[in-house]
Amino acid sequence: MPDSAAHVHASKRAYAGFFSSVSSFSLPVGEHVRPGSVRGYYIDLRVKSTGPVWPPPGVPESDLRLHVGAIQWALGSYERYLADEGEVWLHTVCRCADQLIDLQESSGPRAGGWVHLHPFDHTFALRPPWLSAMAQGEGASLLVRLFLETGEERYAEAARRALLPLRVDSDQGGVRATVGNLSFPEEYPTSP
Repeated sequence: MPDSAAHVHASKRAYAGFFSSVSSFSLPVGEHVRPGSVRGYYIDLRVKSTGPVWPPPGVPESDLRLHVGAIQWALGSYERYLADEGEVWLHTVCRCADQLIDLQESSGPRAGGWVHLHPFDHTFALRPPWLSAMAQGEGASLLVRLFLETGEERYAEAARRALLPLRVDSDQGGVRATVGNLSFPEEYPTSP
């Protein structure tokens, strides 16, 4: 069994979780990434998607409320589709993506954002509403891949909207932080 296939097989025995740390399991490089094209994802997230059902059974609702987990599940499911595990995987990725599109903020400084409506205690406490640059970037990446796979313009439009909060300062509701003259995206927008 190839190294990455052995990893995916072994990882199915333990729930990696939506918010697992790389210290608890490793994620191999995506097998379907090709220079000069957009198809596979750079990290093989198949370990996060153990069944082609959305929402995934057995995943705590608290994990589903943190959008990056849903997006990574969908990216992993997309990798399964690319690995010829069946059309059912693409169908469930589209179901997840459709739900994500429905959840995108429609106007204001958070337009295009996946707003978190629950607190998240991390290094610094985040109080709702808040966005995550990681969710915005990975979500846009997922939607671009679905557009290229399906040709459905709604995925392309949602991908473009997902990038809007990257141009809005964190203290204004977006995910952009500025230090000196440099801007960077904040996974967890906090101050400091």
